[in-house]
Amino acid sequence: MEKNKNLIYIGLYSLLGLIGLAFCLFVLLYASQQRLVTLGEIRHDSDELASKLHQSSNDLTRLVRTYAITGNKMYEQQFWDVLAIRDGEKPRPLHYNRVYWDFLAVENGEPPYPLGKLIPLKELMKEAGFTDREFSLLAEAQKNSDQLVELEQIAMNAMKGKARSESGEITNDTSGQQVAIKILFGEKYHQAKIKIMRPINIFLEELDNRTRTEFTSQAFLLHVLLISLISAFILIICIVVFVMRQSKQYHASMVNALRVRTIELKESNKGLSIEIDERKKMAKTVLQLEKLKALGTITAGVAHEFNNIL
Repeated sequence: MEKNKNLIYIGLYSLLGLIGLAFCLFVLLYASQQRLVTLGEIRHDSDELASKLHQSSNDLTRLVRTYAITGNKMYEQQFWDVLAIRDGEKPRPLHYNRVYWDFLAVENGEPPYPLGKLIPLKELMKEAGFTDREFSLLAEAQKNSDQLVELEQIAMNAMKGKARSESGEITNDTSGQQVAIKILFGEKYHQAKIKIMRPINIFLEELDNRTRTEFTSQAFLLHVLLISLISAFILIICIVVFVMRQSKQYHASMVNALRVRTIELKESNKGLSIEIDERKKMAKTVLQLEKLKALGTITAGVAHEFNNIL
């Protein structure tokens, strides 16, 4: 019985310890899950930022080429608007990563989304938590894009009859459109575009490798914590069953001990009752003898001897 009692105490202390462990595992599991969600968001936001830089460069190319073909100044203005939004000089439209400028490709076109805050693309990159290497790749791509703007500006000036000569001087040229088209579709322009896209491509590869490694490690940790938590709950159930079993055995032992003690007490009481009855009978007999003695029926000696016998 004492052994059952000790086992019950051991089981209860173990149960309290496991409950504490399960609580800690649950907290770690929740934190790990939140970190996994954060990594997914970082991965998505980082891809989105790279896409914004890629998109702005392609928007600039499309707009300047459309201006060169059509001569419509609306496209030239949109070209400068794209640059102003990227540099934080004009408010960035909400959901700018979605389709936006295509809705403004016609006269009196309406923007699909309202304007947001003034924020440069570089600032968004800094807030994204990129590594120094990743940030330098995107910064290099934007720098190359800014350099390409100079070539695009030459093409737009040519459209206005201000083509540059080989010496770099601005000259009036009536074939400005042909000059602009030649610049914008020439080998030099395509090489400049490659200089923009190469660091973006490297950035995406390195970002994918880094975030995939972090994501995989965090997912493995989450799996381990989940298995540990399930194991802790199984152990809790086993200990609860063990404590209940030991409690049942302890209760049965207690009941059995009480039953044995009750039987012993009954036997003892029975013996005491018999002895009390005998003593009562003897006391009654003594009383009767005393009465007889007082009446003089028996002598004092006989009464004394009878008392000695009792």
